[in-house]
Amino acid sequence: MQEWEQKMDKNQEEFNKQLKIREETINKLTSEKKNEPKPVKIVKDMFKSFTGNNCHFVPEKHDRIVCDSCYKCPIIGDRYKCLSRHGYDLCNDCYQIMNKTEPFLLFKTPSTISHDRLEDILPYVQILIREINEGKIKIIYND
Repeated sequence: MQEWEQKMDKNQEEFNKQLKIREETINKLTSEKKNEPKPVKIVKDMFKSFTGNNCHFVPEKHDRIVCDSCYKCPIIGDRYKCLSRHGYDLCNDCYQIMNKTEPFLLFKTPSTISHDRLEDILPYVQILIREINEGKIKIIYND
């Protein structure tokens, strides 16, 4: 019985040592954190180092969309969708250097409509845009 009590005492001592080390570590970490800037500020400062002062601009990524000129995938930044060619998308760089004779949709952010679904409804979008240009339909913006 005495041997068992000795083992228990030894275990209790070891447990107390570990507990003390844990508490000291927690106290040390929390005291160091009080002097550190808040995480949001750290992220903003880090982001400013990459972008200068324009910390509000982050180029969007259009997943699973391939530029049909340079074959870049995904398209990062502005995406241009041709209204007259089925499934024809361009990145901003390729759009800027091309001869612009066809109408394009400009996507600043990824569309909430899937790429495949957009291809399905594109003929209706083309009709709608044509009728807007012909004056048959007018978009009214209410304040």
